[in-house]
Amino acid sequence: IATLERIRQLGETNGVRDLVALSADDVRSLEPAVVAVRGVLSPSTGVVDTHALMRALEADLEAKGGTVVLRTPVVGGQITDGRIELETGGAAGVRLHCKALINSAGLQAPSVATAVLGPHRGFVPPQHFAPGHYFALAGRCPFQHLVYPMPSPNVAHIHLTLDLAGRARFGPDIAWADEANYAFDDRRA
Repeated sequence: IATLERIRQLGETNGVRDLVALSADDVRSLEPAVVAVRGVLSPSTGVVDTHALMRALEADLEAKGGTVVLRTPVVGGQITDGRIELETGGAAGVRLHCKALINSAGLQAPSVATAVLGPHRGFVPPQHFAPGHYFALAGRCPFQHLVYPMPSPNVAHIHLTLDLAGRARFGPDIAWADEANYAFDDRRA
């Protein structure tokens, strides 16, 4: 209960102003299939259409003069005097200059960051792989809200996610790996 209260307070500290502390009866009335001694309701938490969000962010960036560059490997570069110079590979490799750069290379972000020379290199975190699986709930979903368990050390915090169509998925689980592996392991269900 103390941990749950700390999480609620942290949310409020971070600007989430509509969190509601729930008793066991409150939780049961909202989600009869959830067993809990306490809970926190976050009415402003929701499901996001990630593709629409990315398109909107891209439009905002381009409206301010920015450019989104996809499928262009960064093979080198350098940061000097507040100026960023990148060397890209691929079919039409180029050298370009920019004042700001967002490294959104996903699993390859640490590799991209270390390919560019400069004072930031000492702050690039090591790369770790932890693939997770989501599993769809067959049949009717008994839940109306997203459901998150209490955090605990060294445990996968599998939660219930509802998609835009109202279907339920449980996940992600976690399995540390030595390399990136996108294979789906049905045995983990």
